[in-house]
Amino acid sequence: MLKKKSRDEIINQSYHRYAFEDDQKNLPSWFVEDEATHYQTNLPVTKEEMREQRLRLKAINARPIKKVAEAKARKKLRALRAWNKIRRQAVGIADSTDLSEKSKIKQIQSLYARLGRKQKKLRPVLMVSGRNRKARPADGTKPAKNAPKRYVDKRLKSDKLGLKHARKRHARGKVGKKSTKRQLNRKNLRQR
Repeated sequence: MLKKKSRDEIINQSYHRYAFEDDQKNLPSWFVEDEATHYQTNLPVTKEEMREQRLRLKAINARPIKKVAEAKARKKLRALRAWNKIRRQAVGIADSTDLSEKSKIKQIQSLYARLGRKQKKLRPVLMVSGRNRKARPADGTKPAKNAPKRYVDKRLKSDKLGLKHARKRHARGKVGKKSTKRQLNRKNLRQR
């Protein structure tokens, strides 16, 4: 406290935005405890500490997302099961005595070729169009080039549904049986 500089530093450190006279008797205890953790001045941090924190965060961000990791594990398990199944079939073919060596080799090769041939089937992308907009994917993402597209339109959907119901009614042969008398009566009234 003898030096002016150190005295000024102490005074300056005591005045900050978190230093205020607040009546904490009226506040709930849990609120006071929670505020005590947040209402503190930020002490200066060294570059080394910042570097350590950045490295820690980088390691956390580098970890795969749980859902992605699970999906990859499931994919790997499916591939392993398919591989084991084909291997068992190949062993069965190799152990069979009624086939020649050439035909055994051919069948085993076709088995392994079938394993690599399975490709992912692309789902059709729903292309939604409205009154004032062009047809574009429903989820807003850009579809794959070779993905099949199905165009969906609310007006078209309701028209198709109406035609379907009309066909059903026509197939049953009940085309307005209940209302025919009423319609005939109206015609007769008009003619009179």
